[in-house]
Amino acid sequence: MTIQAVTTTLLRLPYDVGGPKPEFAGRPRTDMEMLLVRVETSDGVVGWGEAFPLVVWPLVKCAVETIVAPLVIGKAEDDYQQLVGEVRRKLHLFGRGGPIAYAISGVDIALWDIAGKKAGRPVSDLLGGAKRSSLPAYASLMKYADPEVMAANCRRAVAMGYQAIKLHDHRGVEQSAIARQIMGNDLDLMLDVNCGWSKEQTLGYLPQLEEIKLKWLEEPIWPPENFEDLRAIKSRTNILLAAGENASSAPDIVHLAESQAVDLVQPSVIKIGGITEIAGIRQSVAGGRAKITLHSPYFGPGFLATLHLAATLAEESPIEDYFCDLPASPLGTLIKAKHGRIAVPTGPGLGKDPDPDIIREYQA
Repeated sequence: MTIQAVTTTLLRLPYDVGGPKPEFAGRPRTDMEMLLVRVETSDGVVGWGEAFPLVVWPLVKCAVETIVAPLVIGKAEDDYQQLVGEVRRKLHLFGRGGPIAYAISGVDIALWDIAGKKAGRPVSDLLGGAKRSSLPAYASLMKYADPEVMAANCRRAVAMGYQAIKLHDHRGVEQSAIARQIMGNDLDLMLDVNCGWSKEQTLGYLPQLEEIKLKWLEEPIWPPENFEDLRAIKSRTNILLAAGENASSAPDIVHLAESQAVDLVQPSVIKIGGITEIAGIRQSVAGGRAKITLHSPYFGPGFLATLHLAATLAEESPIEDYFCDLPASPLGTLIKAKHGRIAVPTGPGLGKDPDPDIIREYQA
């Protein structure tokens, strides 16, 4: 059997954070964009993937439909891992990251979904088997201009049973200190700076971050692959350092893991090349000092793929649960955390297809 069609659909999903919406690229982020990738085989099996959409979705959509799709249509879906590897190699002259990698990610995830459906087994089985039926979820709060909105969401996350919270803020440590007061000392607190500080700023903030018992500090400096500066920071603190969501390939993550610059590597399944690429990373870094903690602030098939991958890791890994109200979720309650944990899907493939009614209503 062969791949017959590859199509994309952009969804614009309403969301609420209990206050003004965060800004991105100089304007309010009015909705959550989701770029679905649908792959259909000649015998009628449909797989769903997700490609990183934020702001760049027109480029990613174009890359899927005009560059990646022609390379896979007519090819046998049973050889999906080899096929995706060949596509990556053929397209390397365009660069190994960015929209091309995002497009490949969406197609790859859909092909794994097809493989699981044809086998009647969850993707985690195809990856060697789930080692646990649920995973701890941490509330990944958005970036808020108003500390009161952050504080309100922090209180709500604690009330919902989350045992860990991550903030996104680069303006200093004020919001982190407020969050610690709200959370108490028994819950884990993390901070993602999104490459917003220099080495000197980071070193200056370390005493305060240590005082509030920060668990990990994510991408503190620019560029995120400045291993020398990261090692200098790491030598001065017991706070875990994390990075990797912007890595372009498995070798990049492996290099990061072996650099002794970070404690946690964070590949993103809808950015780096899909399940195939992260499956290779999982094997390459197994037994090493740096651990995998997957990046996953998403709501579609990419989030399900993350759950399947995380369930197969040797050590329990927390799942990033983007903290906002999404009234029209294409995957419904399957991606909802309960008492701070989220269940690993057990149905064939990824475990659930996006709701067609939601697709029709929110298609852009």
